[in-house]
Amino acid sequence: YARGLDKGIIDTLNRYVLGGIRPDAVIVYDVSLKEAKKRMASRKTKDRLESENDAFHKRVRKGYLAEAEKRKYKVIRTDGKTAAAVFEETAQNLKKRKVF
Repeated sequence: YARGLDKGIIDTLNRYVLGGIRPDAVIVYDVSLKEAKKRMASRKTKDRLESENDAFHKRVRKGYLAEAEKRKYKVIRTDGKTAAAVFEETAQNLKKRKVF
């Protein structure tokens, strides 16, 4: 998505590397670009991904959300929530799925 790589090749590589192993649950934490920029601004230095432009970050988010929808992954939106609230929502989701 973000770098324009062929999604078919990425899927093929993932299947090869995982060797048929499938996770019990996948949760995607959705953070808006505005919130992500606010969090990154508080850091002393940015890594190469954090240094990318807004368009890149929008494509990354779009890609994760598209994959989550396609694969029926749980999406937890984190904007405006405390870490404790995100943790609780995660724990409840995993309990509901009987992961732990």
